[in-house]
Amino acid sequence: MARPENRNFLIINGIEMPIPSPGMTIDSAIGVNSGRNANNEVVGQVVGRRQWKINNLVWRGLSEEEVDLILRAIEPFYVPVTFRDVSGVIRTITMYPGDSSGKPLAISNNKYTLMEEFKFNLIDCGW
Repeated sequence: MARPENRNFLIINGIEMPIPSPGMTIDSAIGVNSGRNANNEVVGQVVGRRQWKINNLVWRGLSEEEVDLILRAIEPFYVPVTFRDVSGVIRTITMYPGDSSGKPLAISNNKYTLMEEFKFNLIDCGW
């Protein structure tokens, strides 16, 4: 599905995904347990590891078979995801998919022959 020059860009549950349409974001957050002391200074510590979220994964112009392949990849709910973070580091973590939506563009013989848009997010499980 992925072109040779784009291999391993995004792998969900062992399945290479096609390159998403522009607009994807790779978000990260650091958990912090913090408060203020008697001098109103922030005191705190990092809790756990950095958490990741791949937002706005959108594909346009997919066939029904390509959408089915993506849906099969996220079917187990908790899935290993390999991706490049914003600094280019390749990471593999367990994530779960947010709600997905598809917008059919063409239908023939009771089959979606072309999806205008298919989208979902991937959220870090924190494991």
